[in-house]
Amino acid sequence: MAAGNAGEQGLDPKTAYPFEDLMTSLLFVVIGLGAFVIALGYEVGTVRRPGPGVLPMLVSALLRACPNFCVNGMLFTPEGSAPRTGW
Repeated sequence: MAAGNAGEQGLDPKTAYPFEDLMTSLLFVVIGLGAFVIALGYEVGTVRRPGPGVLPMLVSALLRACPNFCVNGMLFTPEGSAPRTGW
C-alpha cells in the first residue's frame, strides 16, 4: 500500500491533505514575500529600460500568486469532481 495514496487508505480524496496543502501555500507566500523585500533593494527602472529589480519582483509575484490556485482548489472544489491522486 502506497503511503501517499489517499484512495487506497480509505480517506476522502478531496480532504486527505488539506493541512499539507495549506502549509505549502503559506511557504510559497513567505518565500515570495522574502524575495519581494530583497528585490526592493534593486532599481526597477522604467518600462523602456527595466532595471535589475524587475525580474525578482515578477518572480516573487508569481510565487505569491501560485498558492491561490492550491487554496482555491482546496476550498471551492465542487462535489463529485475528480478525486485526488496520490504520488
